Amino acid sequence: MQEIGGWDEWCITEDAEASLRILKAGYQSLYIRRTYGSGLIPFTFEGLKKQRFRWCFGGIQILKKHWLSLLPWSHWGSPIIA
Repeated sequence: MQEIGGWDEWCITEDAEASLRILKAGYQSLYIRRTYGSGLIPFTFEGLKKQRFRWCFGGIQILKKHWLSLLPWSHWGSPIIA
C-alpha cells in the first residue's frame, strides 16, 4: 500500500481503485479460498439502492481517472520504429 501511495480519498470506492493501482504497479492477484473479513448487507431495499449507487458512482470515478490504462491496447507496449 505504501508503494502505491495508500488510499486515495477522492474515490468513493477506494478499495477497488487501490486494487487497480496495485495491478498497474505490476503485482498479480491471487484467489485464496478463505474469508478474512465480513461485512453487513443493507437491511432495506432503500439501503441496497444506496449501496449499489455508491458502487456504480465509484466505478465511474475510476473510469474517468484510469480509462486510458483500461483500454485493451494500453498493455501492448510502444511500437518498434525502424
